[in-house]
Amino acid sequence: MFASQNGKCAITKEELTCISQEGRIKTNISLDRIDSKIKDYSPENTRVVLTAVNKTLNEYGGETILPILKAMVAKIENDKLGIASPSVAVTR
Repeated sequence: MFASQNGKCAITKEELTCISQEGRIKTNISLDRIDSKIKDYSPENTRVVLTAVNKTLNEYGGETILPILKAMVAKIENDKLGIASPSVAVTR
C-alpha cells in the first residue's frame, strides 16, 4: 500500500515519514479505514495517511472538517492577496 501510494498520504499527497521518537509525529504513516463503519482493516477499506489526517478524521469526521478546512484555506489565500474574506457559517 505504501509503495502503491509512492510513499505519500492518500488524501494530502504529502510525503509520509516513519520517525521513531516519543510522542506523535504528524507526518508519520498511519493506517486509515476508508469506511469506519466497517471494522476490519481489509486492503479494500484501508489507505495510508498522515497521522495528523487520521487523527483529525477520527476526531471530527470528514463531513464536519471539510467546510472548516475550506474556510481556513480561503481565509489564508485571501489574506495573502489582501482580499477580505466573507464569513462562512460552520454547522455543528
